Amino acid sequence: MRAFFEECRDEVKALAGQSPASVAAVGVAALCYLCAASGLLGWQGGLIFYNILCASALLVIFDALGWPGNRLWRAALALGSAVLAYFFVYRFDAALDHTVKLHCFALYFLLLLLFVLAQTRQGAGQLRVLAQNGLLFGTLFLLFVIIYGIFLLTAEWLFDIKHISSVWRHGNILAAFALFLLFLARTAHRASEEAEATSMGKKEQLLYGILYYSSFAYAVLVAFYCLIWLVGMGQSHPSVVHLVIWSSSFSLLLLWLKTEALRATDRAFLLLTGLLSVCALGAVCLRIRQYGLTPNRYFVLLASLWLIFSCGWHFLRKDCRMALALLVPLVLVGVWTPLGAIDLSVWSQTKRLAALEGIPANRERMAEIADFLSRYGQEEKIPATVSEILRHPTLPPAISVRASLERAPEEELLHIAPYDYALMHLDARQEREYANGDVRIKTSRGGRLSVFYQDTVQAELDLGQVLRESLPVEQGQSAYSYEIRPEKRWIKVQGLELDIAVYVERADLKWEYPAGKPKVVTDLDADLEYRVFLAKRRGT
Repeated sequence: MRAFFEECRDEVKALAGQSPASVAAVGVAALCYLCAASGLLGWQGGLIFYNILCASALLVIFDALGWPGNRLWRAALALGSAVLAYFFVYRFDAALDHTVKLHCFALYFLLLLLFVLAQTRQGAGQLRVLAQNGLLFGTLFLLFVIIYGIFLLTAEWLFDIKHISSVWRHGNILAAFALFLLFLARTAHRASEEAEATSMGKKEQLLYGILYYSSFAYAVLVAFYCLIWLVGMGQSHPSVVHLVIWSSSFSLLLLWLKTEALRATDRAFLLLTGLLSVCALGAVCLRIRQYGLTPNRYFVLLASLWLIFSCGWHFLRKDCRMALALLVPLVLVGVWTPLGAIDLSVWSQTKRLAALEGIPANRERMAEIADFLSRYGQEEKIPATVSEILRHPTLPPAISVRASLERAPEEELLHIAPYDYALMHLDARQEREYANGDVRIKTSRGGRLSVFYQDTVQAELDLGQVLRESLPVEQGQSAYSYEIRPEKRWIKVQGLELDIAVYVERADLKWEYPAGKPKVVTDLDADLEYRVFLAKRRGT
């Protein structure tokens, strides 16, 4: 172990001499994260950190490429590109959470692609160096996460230390920065050694063989299932499209890592991977024809086409860098152009909605499409007739409903002024009384709450009922599953002498409307965690 760390130290020193910008970029990103996590950068800390992170990634890429020739120009170009990218991702879509997530994922995926292309610019053989080093340091990171977590959990149990989860998270991120620096140093060192880029050691051959034949057997299993599915088209089978996409991508990566000539087994594996990708393409096209286009189906379609091309290209023994480079324009077109996933999906679902319009029997499908359009900020494309149908439906014989509210984030800062009393960490299973002077609170099962002042009832609340009544269970289907909006966490009531506020941390509600009686609730199951805040009125 000592020899390994000494070797890592020497490699970092060598990297600092050859590419000081890369070392500086990783260090600045880590320092910026520490400042953002500690609150030294204020509310803008997250914005600054992500800007610096993108700039650091671009600087590492430019440094690997050796472009531009002047290092100051590299730094300026990386910082300017990061600011522009961040502005483009967040500025225009700040209110559209799904769009922001897609843009962020695409941006980081592009940075990863550019990094791989920069590191393999001298030949596809360097891809193996990246894979070997990635496996090594990925394993080290996983071991660190496990061992570090065990130590922290033990310390929390023995010494009752608070905020262990934050310490664990920050420590893992800093370890990731350190291991990435070691990864860069080792990659730069080994890439210059031609022998290591074109051959495997015995241990690497053993690991590669296990992964290779396991993936081959897995592909045969999935192909057998697809064959059964093709024979029995009319039967219901679970979808394996995503399994095919991910397993085929991994299989293709394994075949890319072979620098020797393709054997008969390799060609059979490659052919099988290509045929599975064709099956995935056919399945997603059938799904699009039945239910229209969505961003998920759009990217599955692109991935299938890319896999078919990549398998054919590699079958001709072409360089894998062409297939990797092709991903860059596919991502750009799929995310940031009018032919992208969101725009085409909105157009497709709008056409489907127009075809279903005015037919009450299609109420459930119309509700799904309307919800999809609302998620992407396209409510204006929902026709008035559809909105009317969804607003006044015919109730089914019985309705079962489940609603949930995820736990509030730990770092959320609550503003509780002007309240005088606080009762924390209550749950729906508690039946207790709490008193302080003239103020008394009684809790009972199911989230029921009674508040007294000088033995006078100020409020009696059924928290489950309050949350339940805020949900529009008025669509024509028999089962619902709702995510309660975070703004519903606060429930505020005015008593005669007290102002009462309840903050719901987490909720999981289940209930049923019996046949023909939508106002009656049966089988209510309420699991709640909440806090209570009380304030005396002036003069009381």
